[in-house]
Amino acid sequence: MKSKAAKGLGNWIEEKTIAKLPIYRFVKDLVSGLVGAEKAASFKPALFDAGNGQREIVYVVEDLGNEGLTVLFPHAPTGFAGPVKIVPKARIAPLDASLGDMSLVLSHMGLGAGRLLKR
Repeated sequence: MKSKAAKGLGNWIEEKTIAKLPIYRFVKDLVSGLVGAEKAASFKPALFDAGNGQREIVYVVEDLGNEGLTVLFPHAPTGFAGPVKIVPKARIAPLDASLGDMSLVLSHMGLGAGRLLKR
């Protein structure tokens, strides 16, 4: 267990050094989500309503406030490749699933998606 001072020092060092690397936040959020960290800032599993009765499994990357959400539309089986779009919040429904659960469904070409929807 870390002391408050040690945690503060670690956060300061992180912010002043590696946090400035462009890919760092992406990797940190990705790893946090995969290991089930509660405070993963991005890559939140969700469903996108395509408006024609179809829904797509997506990751919410960032909340842009009134501007909508930044969303990754993953390609199966890779899961972390695909187009990134800004979409209205009303078209997104969060899923009660972990990043690991979503990654598994995508890597299996959608097999197991029903379990994600029933949660």
